[in-house]
Amino acid sequence: TKGVNIPISTIYYWIHRGHLGLTKADMLYPHKEKAKKKHASPNFKPAGKSIEERPTSINKRENSGDFEIDTVIQTRAKNECLLTLTDRKSRYQIIRLIPDKS
Repeated sequence: TKGVNIPISTIYYWIHRGHLGLTKADMLYPHKEKAKKKHASPNFKPAGKSIEERPTSINKRENSGDFEIDTVIQTRAKNECLLTLTDRKSRYQIIRLIPDKS
């Protein structure tokens, strides 16, 4: 005779719904609760001004010398990161390795 294949997830579903007359205490490996998702704090305030708040002349790339600055983290193991400065008009970039992101 051939057996019926029932997925493990279905068996756990039946156990948790009480269809098999078993409880979590009867199980060898009890079901772990899902971790709650982290929500942003309502009091969070960004460190600086938003990009949307910059003057329109900078957005239009009219002046040379308007730079954007950013850091690029290389790996989690090292604290070193890259400091990038980009001129908005000419797209000229200056990239430097700095010892840590602080």
